[in-house]
Amino acid sequence: MTETPAPAPGSRAAKPQQILNAARDLFLKEGFGATSMDAIAKRAGVSKATVYAHYTSKEELFAAMIDVECRRTWPELSTPYHGQTDPIEKIREVAQRYVRFIVGGYPVALLRTVAAEASRTPELGRVFYESAPGLGRLRFAELLQVAHARGVLDIPDPLHAADTFLAMLRGDIQLRCLVCMPLPSDEVITAHAKECAERFIRAYAPKASS
Repeated sequence: MTETPAPAPGSRAAKPQQILNAARDLFLKEGFGATSMDAIAKRAGVSKATVYAHYTSKEELFAAMIDVECRRTWPELSTPYHGQTDPIEKIREVAQRYVRFIVGGYPVALLRTVAAEASRTPELGRVFYESAPGLGRLRFAELLQVAHARGVLDIPDPLHAADTFLAMLRGDIQLRCLVCMPLPSDEVITAHAKECAERFIRAYAPKASS
């Protein structure tokens, strides 16, 4: 199969990605409020009219940037879980990947940006939540729903269980990232994710019939 070449820089097909890249760099460096569409157009090397031709507002551009970046760094956000792999093993895999996702440079910088701006622009908080943590919560709940349907776990309320599990995984690690404290070693992070997964699996194991 012939691989489709990437759009040439400056071509019409490449311009949305140029705009998204520029928006990401400026939003995370300068903040949402301090970043103008003019500045994004200049950084992207396109006209302001071109930016508005693709994104009708700064909020829409911010939402598109979050969607693209989060799906790139966490591909499972794009696809519901349909039971392709063993649910128990998938839970263990999600635990390891999720902890590493939340300590990544982009997710941490994005969360700081939203936290700084949300009180002035509440819509920003909603966009962020629905595009990233809220969507991740729903995707993990879908996995738990499959585990419950197959009888490998007893989880009548998958959303509540998903909230519990993801909060366990965040623990103290995410807060340390946000306030620029040193992170635990990779070995400690791995052990933390494993312990959370095993405790969760034991807690929701089907009760033995009496």
